[in-house]
Amino acid sequence: MHTRTRHVRRASVVTAAFAVLATAMASALPASAAPSTTAPSAKPADKLTSAVEKTLSTHDSADFWVKLSAKANLDAAPNIADWGKRGQYVYDALTSTAKTSQADVIQQLEANGADYESFWISNRILVEDGTMELAKELAAQSEVSQITETTKFDLVEPVKREKAPANAPATAEWGLDFINAPEVWAQGFTGEGIVVSSVDTGVQFDHPALADGYRGRQPDGTIVNDYNSFDSSGRCGAGNPCDVNGHGTHTMGTMMGDDGQGNQIGVAPDAQWIEANGCDTCSDADLLESGQWITAPTRTDGTDADPAMRPQVVNNSWGAVAAGAIDDWYQDITDAWAAAGIFSAWSAGNSGPGCQTTSSPGANTTNYSTGAIDSSGRIASFSSRGPGEGGGIKPNISAPGVAVRSSVPGDGYAVYNGTSMAAPHLAGAVAVLWSAAPALIGDIPGTWELLNQTAHNVDDTSCGGTAENNNVYGEGTLDLAALIDAAPIGDMGTVAGTVTETDGDPISGARVTVDGEHDRTVTTGTDGTYSARVAVGDYQVSASAFGYLPSAPTGATVTVDATTTVDIDLEAAPRHTVSGTVTDVATGNPFVGTTVSISAPIGPVTTDANGAFAFADVPEGTYTISIEGGTCTSTFSQEVVVDGDETVTAEIARRYDDFGYFCTVGSDGAATGDTQVNLSGDDAAATVPLPFSFPYYEGDYTTAYVTTNGHVNFAGLSSAYSNTAIPNSAAPNAAIYPLWDDLYFDASSGLYTATTQVDGVDAFVLEFRNVTFYANRAERTNFSATLLENGEIELGYGANSGGAAAGSSATVGIENENGTIAHQFSYNTPAINAGMSIHYDSAPRGTVAGTVTDRNTGAPISGATVAVSSEAQSKTVTTGADGAYSTSVLTGGYSVKITAPKYEAATGSVMVTEDSTVRFDAALAAGMVTIASDGDTHAELPMGGSHTEDLTITNKGTAPASVELEARSGEFAPLATGALTAVKGKATVPASAAPKGKLSAAGSSMSRSNVKGQTMTPQAAPVPADEMTITHSASQAIMTGNSASCNNGLTTRNNSYLRTFTLADFGLNGLDVSSVSFGVETNQGSQPLTVNLYTLEGELRYANMTLIGSADATVPAGNGTLVTVPVEGAVPSGATLVVEVSVPADGYFFIGSNNAGQTAPSYIASVDCGISEPADTSSIGFPDMHIVMNVTGSTGGAPADWVSFDRPSVTLAPGESVTVEATMSADVDQPGAYSAAISASTNTPYSVGEVPVSMNVTAPKTWGKVTGTVTSAATGEPLGGAIVQVTGGKGYRQTLVTEDDGTYAYWINSTVSPLTLVVAVQGYAPETAKVTLKAGKTVTQDFSLDPLR
Repeated sequence: MHTRTRHVRRASVVTAAFAVLATAMASALPASAAPSTTAPSAKPADKLTSAVEKTLSTHDSADFWVKLSAKANLDAAPNIADWGKRGQYVYDALTSTAKTSQADVIQQLEANGADYESFWISNRILVEDGTMELAKELAAQSEVSQITETTKFDLVEPVKREKAPANAPATAEWGLDFINAPEVWAQGFTGEGIVVSSVDTGVQFDHPALADGYRGRQPDGTIVNDYNSFDSSGRCGAGNPCDVNGHGTHTMGTMMGDDGQGNQIGVAPDAQWIEANGCDTCSDADLLESGQWITAPTRTDGTDADPAMRPQVVNNSWGAVAAGAIDDWYQDITDAWAAAGIFSAWSAGNSGPGCQTTSSPGANTTNYSTGAIDSSGRIASFSSRGPGEGGGIKPNISAPGVAVRSSVPGDGYAVYNGTSMAAPHLAGAVAVLWSAAPALIGDIPGTWELLNQTAHNVDDTSCGGTAENNNVYGEGTLDLAALIDAAPIGDMGTVAGTVTETDGDPISGARVTVDGEHDRTVTTGTDGTYSARVAVGDYQVSASAFGYLPSAPTGATVTVDATTTVDIDLEAAPRHTVSGTVTDVATGNPFVGTTVSISAPIGPVTTDANGAFAFADVPEGTYTISIEGGTCTSTFSQEVVVDGDETVTAEIARRYDDFGYFCTVGSDGAATGDTQVNLSGDDAAATVPLPFSFPYYEGDYTTAYVTTNGHVNFAGLSSAYSNTAIPNSAAPNAAIYPLWDDLYFDASSGLYTATTQVDGVDAFVLEFRNVTFYANRAERTNFSATLLENGEIELGYGANSGGAAAGSSATVGIENENGTIAHQFSYNTPAINAGMSIHYDSAPRGTVAGTVTDRNTGAPISGATVAVSSEAQSKTVTTGADGAYSTSVLTGGYSVKITAPKYEAATGSVMVTEDSTVRFDAALAAGMVTIASDGDTHAELPMGGSHTEDLTITNKGTAPASVELEARSGEFAPLATGALTAVKGKATVPASAAPKGKLSAAGSSMSRSNVKGQTMTPQAAPVPADEMTITHSASQAIMTGNSASCNNGLTTRNNSYLRTFTLADFGLNGLDVSSVSFGVETNQGSQPLTVNLYTLEGELRYANMTLIGSADATVPAGNGTLVTVPVEGAVPSGATLVVEVSVPADGYFFIGSNNAGQTAPSYIASVDCGISEPADTSSIGFPDMHIVMNVTGSTGGAPADWVSFDRPSVTLAPGESVTVEATMSADVDQPGAYSAAISASTNTPYSVGEVPVSMNVTAPKTWGKVTGTVTSAATGEPLGGAIVQVTGGKGYRQTLVTEDDGTYAYWINSTVSPLTLVVAVQGYAPETAKVTLKAGKTVTQDFSLDPLR
């Protein structure tokens, strides 16, 4: 299998925005997706987005999404009353739809050896490092609707973050007071029984304001993260929920934070919380994984999804940063949440104060979003405004979002500003509402309606809407008290009682479940009592507690404002022993001193010398045995049902770096030195001789270089104080980092050394004693690095003051000599405890070696990729010129995969033992294609004729071969010369927008030049023999007074003149541009300018243009000239070229144009006159301004479009042959000798021999030829680059350019005779001649031009 689970991913950004009218809420919010299968595009190529196609055209591979058309029917879900069954229905519908519809695609991915990740929350598959060929193959699947690029969202980052005092304010937090939360708390409604969650950066699980509310915290204080925490990015390792950003801890605090000491920062202080850290990265895959987990939480290892454990409310303070960006990318997820009864709260964004600045997903109609207000109730300037999707009202409501004090990592508090802070006020309010009115749980439309009805209207229609519902405040400001008053709470009563042992002693921390139409769970106090306020009705009451058998349910009837007493006795459970062993999964060796935990109020135990452990007196029940693992080892978790003595076998893997170092966490603490080194102050370093040669990675060292900043290296003095993650190629390298931070050695600090022995091995101690921090001299820490002569290292830690001293801003680990391999224990994480030690050792190693050859030829394959991988280690190497490879790896079993471009992969497995070399040779299979002609591939044809020959295509290789035929390297020996190449058929015209408003500013406006005179035809540069010139201009003449620019009458301002050239319009499959020529109507000075070449995707806007070439030039003064600027750029096949002549201000320059016609529009842009994007000259009042502009370049083997194939693409099995018909068509513009070569593009590693084809095309009987030479009358020298304009009857017009020898020639239908020839060369007087062309004859017309005087 090539599936994968949670990993950090590359990411990019795509987003969206929209809104909903509150009065239309119920109809605008579908409870589920309609059952459908979106009709996929008929053409597979059309299923690839332009971004995917562009990326895969320029890269060998890239990540992309495969979107399936099938969509689950969730219509029935909201009608299911039971919370668990409703969630299960949604989960089953989504997973079964994904499994069925994705089966064929996954089979194809597996067959291609592709890495992928399948999702069910939205019917998509993420393909990693997929190729264009794979994307097209997948697009051909009928189930696939689209192949899309990967995207990245962002946190709605606070616009301001400030530290705040840890002490609680004298009154309630202003935001809580503003929404009247204290008034509601006084009524007894605090969010009890509701679970809230967030998709954010994570949460500090043990923050004083959040610790008690974490659902994973058991009554005895133990932590169970299964179903309660999802680490999408892997940031927290195998540990408890964490947050390195602070955003997620802050938003969770606003939802439900309360430390019990006055820091009641949350709206729903008695709610419980769980979390998914999808916005630790905000990558699309992490956000989808998080959305999936919210719908059906899993164990920490991703197994055993349980929709019943989903939260009721989820906060989302993230989205698109781009103001007004609208997309439905997260729609499937929010549809699923709504169907499952999960209320999602969203921030509107921080892109205000402009209108239409709210972005997706908060701007989408199915999402309820929040704007931010300050303590006076005024909207914050940064709060994004609507309208949103479809012009609907956004935000939906407004809540406190300025100077919001809440929890942050490090047990602290901070004040943040942003709509990210407003959204959790809404989420907390819904938690309180649903706790108070259980009938509303899962009723998303009903909850929206209550929020809308009870919000306080604020009249601000500056961005549209009404006084009651507008695009600034939405429905108004949130009022929790009004919300509760309007809620269908109904008649209420109380269930109360005491939970005791059979002997009458109270049981503290027992969990009491009141099971009725809406369940309620409460916990007993120290005296064993409990109390739950519930709606009137009949209930079943039961209790459970650790060490006791659960009670049978007891019936209870609750009446209005009465208390029903249900006392419960619990019987002690039988107890048994749970024991087992912990071994290395790779070697079977025992792990000694490993900590093993059980999910019960029983302390952890450590394994003995045999890897054995045991828990005695475990009460009957279901528990989880776990090994935390972390940086040094993998984690382990197994559920055990204890109904007798149980045995558990735990296999874990060490985590190795690419060299083979691994670590073990112990409790040896800091080692002590006895000799002080002269090292003190800030950023100081010292040289310390070692008493032995110390082997470390690839080197042996006798000198250590130690700095006050907590690191030791063996390469040279370094006092680097700004720590980084490792590995990092920047110095220091060959380093040991016991605590790399910006430290300071004051008078009480010191570096001490000592020689000693560890387990009989000579060792050297470097003790960092009583070290302080540069930024905080009150913090102290003690640590050591002990080097053993056998290459082992032990980092030890003594007393520290926590925070930074525990590693919250430090790097801990080891790194090799060039910064390419490292074993990082922690980075900016408080992972260091007093008395802790980290022991590094390197594992026994062996070698995997072999030779990779071509199965067809037996030749070695150079550059093949060999991937050797196991759970412990993965290595990738490439073969040399002789096909050989070798890599050193840890001992154990490995899978081997060998790949090479255009070969089939080879796979296998090897077992590596210590100091041995195991061989894995591979002969890779590949297709091998030949093309042969069955007859004569030359034809003599009249214009319009055709000839067909058979080609035999054979695969002589050992793997299937795909073949695409084409005729390239086309050459034409014409019976005519010198014509400019025009559009064949109708030109492609990209969409462009006409500018709005006045086309003038600051005294400048769009107007024509003041030049008077006659139309002139300038001299052109001769076209090189191996190049061609393309043009949209019907004439090369330059008219005076015809062109316009942005000018003030004295000088022209910043102007850009543009044309587009779609290569397919000219019959080209690519063009290597060498120069651009353009006309100059007038230039009154030496004018600098820039010629830019772009490729275009989409409408003609600068944002859609990619620069591929640029050249600066200076044009001399003059009128009526044609300027040629050398500029290079490669335009790929199928692309549209944009040429821009960018002319800066303060000259007097007008580009050359005429009104003789053009096959595509001319464009102008000038920010100085309000034209920020290219505008068609006809859209700004100058329809006759046809810019004279030509592009010259080589086609690099032009396509021979006169050759076609009945089967241009075939796929051949090994040994298979097919016959393809090749047709030569003489449907061409000019007679002459045509030649080309038929070639094949294949997926094989070999070149394919070409088949030459040629045809001689004769002119029709009615055609004749006009030819001649243009010379100077003064010197007799030929004039190359002269423009010969030919016109005739029936509207015939053709522009010719003379060769370097002054000659021109062209075949023309005699029916348009007589012809008028006008010849013009710059610096010479033009001449005109009339000739009569006769069928089958050649007429010669020479010109001898007089120089101008």
